[in-house]
Amino acid sequence: MANDVLQASTTQSMVAGESTMRRTPASLKAPDNTRGAVLPGHPYLKQILDLHHAYSPVYRPYSPADYAPVTPSGSPPPPTPPTPQVTTLGPFNTNYIAFDNGVPVGGSVSLTLHSDGSYSFNGSFHDSGAPSYDVEFSWVIVGASGTAYSFTASGHMAGTFESGSRDCIWTKSDKNDNIALHWDELTSGYTWRWQAYVNWDVQSAVDSVVSALKTAGTVIAAVVAVVALVA
Repeated sequence: MANDVLQASTTQSMVAGESTMRRTPASLKAPDNTRGAVLPGHPYLKQILDLHHAYSPVYRPYSPADYAPVTPSGSPPPPTPPTPQVTTLGPFNTNYIAFDNGVPVGGSVSLTLHSDGSYSFNGSFHDSGAPSYDVEFSWVIVGASGTAYSFTASGHMAGTFESGSRDCIWTKSDKNDNIALHWDELTSGYTWRWQAYVNWDVQSAVDSVVSALKTAGTVIAAVVAVVALVA
């Protein structure tokens, strides 16, 4: 009967993958130097000892791979997080603008666009010389589809020999539905260019900027005049 119980335990160990024989009563254990020997009175002891050595657990050091997440076979990879939507372009700044040929006029302009169609277009020029000047400024930004948006401003600056302000200053914040409607085209890729002139024509200034963009390889299908200020 005792032999039957030991045999049943050994079979369970093989199926479950555990070494139940580690609980073998001390009276049935044999020293290592008796492994392989058949002891009188214990016809199954050799098999028990062989199974004990064969199925003893083998331990290995901890590995980080033991705790690595496992993706079930055939499961799709986790979804890529959505790209945050761009809601603002700019502010774009010209830095200080100086004119050639000793023209005593200088200034700077900034432009910011928003996804709801709102924009901010600000500029300032100053005449520090004797002659008076008219200043014309044009900024054109082109979206990926070829739609261009123009922002222009013009104004007069009095010199030493004329009464009036030496400054041309503007601040414009408004909204344009075309910007909101084509916002994705702007954020997927845009190109811009600005130019400033004195004593010239505003429309000619816009045409000059558009021409320069096309010459540089920018495709322009249409021009939307967002704002044309007279400061």
